Order: sequence, then structure tokens, then C-alpha cells
Amino acid sequence: MLYSTLIFLHGLLRWVVVGAAIWTLVRPLEKRPGLALVLSMDTQVLLGLLMYAAVSPVTQVALANMKLAMKDHALRFWAVEHPFTMLLALVAVHGGRIAARKAKDEGTRRRRVVTWTAITLVLVLAGMPWPFLSYGRPLFPHF
Repeated sequence: MLYSTLIFLHGLLRWVVVGAAIWTLVRPLEKRPGLALVLSMDTQVLLGLLMYAAVSPVTQVALANMKLAMKDHALRFWAVEHPFTMLLALVAVHGGRIAARKAKDEGTRRRRVVTWTAITLVLVLAGMPWPFLSYGRPLFPHF
């Protein structure tokens, strides 16, 4: 029950992250879109780490035998590729926020917000388990 609830929330929250990233790209100089992106990304990563470390039967199998996991594309995706890509996205969103805050003028701030948000969005989209992949998940989660 806990696992299915977390999967549902994690699958739903990914679209909040994507929406917040798009909102930030559209309104790079406003504080609320960037804050929404950082908060949703932080929450998403916390949910993901909880599943990864304690709840997911897939990662438990992978972590029990990493040699096997590295040979199996689905296990490798869930054990290594997905978490690594999303942690990079988390670093990008926080690094971009810091870089934007340190900008001396509005134009530089705008460029930094747009650049780092775009990098974050690309990483998030690249690391998502799209439905057309053999190990993919539905676009919209359901119980």
C-alpha cells in the first residue's frame, strides 16, 4: 500500500516539476515560479529517495545484486540512471538559483535562470520512465 501510494504521488509530482520548470522559463524574473520549481523538485527527490532506499522492490532487487542489475536495462535504469539523472537535475536547479541570485544585473539573472532551468527540464525529461520504454510508467498515474 505504501509503495503504490508513493508511486502515485511521485508520478503525479513529476508533472508539477515539469509545469513549474515551464512556468519559470516563461517568467524567469519572478520569484514564485523558481521557488515552486525548487520546492517541487526537492519534494520529488525526497519521495524518490524514500522509495529507492526503503520501499521499492525493484531497487531492492537491483541493490542486492548490482552486477546483475548493470546487465539488465530495466534494473540499471531504476538503480542507477534514473536516480543519477534526477540528482543532477536537483543540483542544476539549486545551482541555477544560486547563480541567478549572484547576478549583478537583470539581463544576466534572466539568462542564468533560463539556462539552468532549461538544463534542469532536459535532465528531468531525459530521466523520466516514458511509457514507450519497456520499463516505462503511464504518463498519468493511477491506483
